Amino acid sequence: MRNISIGEQNQKGHCAQRQFNAWLSEAELASTLDKVKGFVMPPACTDALVDVANLMRVILTLNVPGDVVECGVWRGGTAFLMAELLKQAGVRDRKVWLFDSFEGMPPVEEIDGAYAIKEANDPESFLSPHKSRAPLEEVQRTASELGLANHTEFVKGWFNETLPVARDRVGEIALLHIDCDWYSSVRCCLDNLYDRVAEGGFVFLDDYYHYDACTLAAHEFLAERRLPYRIESIEGRTWGGC
Repeated sequence: MRNISIGEQNQKGHCAQRQFNAWLSEAELASTLDKVKGFVMPPACTDALVDVANLMRVILTLNVPGDVVECGVWRGGTAFLMAELLKQAGVRDRKVWLFDSFEGMPPVEEIDGAYAIKEANDPESFLSPHKSRAPLEEVQRTASELGLANHTEFVKGWFNETLPVARDRVGEIALLHIDCDWYSSVRCCLDNLYDRVAEGGFVFLDDYYHYDACTLAAHEFLAERRLPYRIESIEGRTWGGC
């Protein structure tokens, strides 16, 4: 275990530093990670999963109010990790919301950048329309097989259609995990769900360092809201999130 200072972005517009002494390692999380890694989009990055798991420990240990939301689910691996940790902690008054089209990625746009366009048009890429598709019924069946049905709620559809309708039902959010790559998707998630994040909660941008479009969406959102937040990496160094 390591002593690590976690930057908490809160809605008062400042970064409160707090000490948290329960940061778990990959080895300590191994049995839990093994349950879900097969459902994470390749190449599955263990660093990212460890970071998410530890943020879950933070919100549970410090009792940050609200549910957990993932936007961009694929086969459910990261969402199942978060749900499994709720289950292990004996939490019954929170759940993980899984928002996805379950029909694959939306069309890539020029603003997403050359690298994103190349990946989206590569039939072997998991971000291609075919390989990015994971039918809702299959993901729900996996949740049941893992014993996580009572800790998950699925919302099918494109974000611009589902988020404005479902956000009131979601209520307060302790951890918002955004893993949807393209500019319009990331921006839609921030526009619709940021204000639901609880005081002391976290917004986790999985693709911030990987796709220019995600970076652009995040900084445009912060600039338009005049929020002077610093973007912070957590612990992993071999993946693209913050």
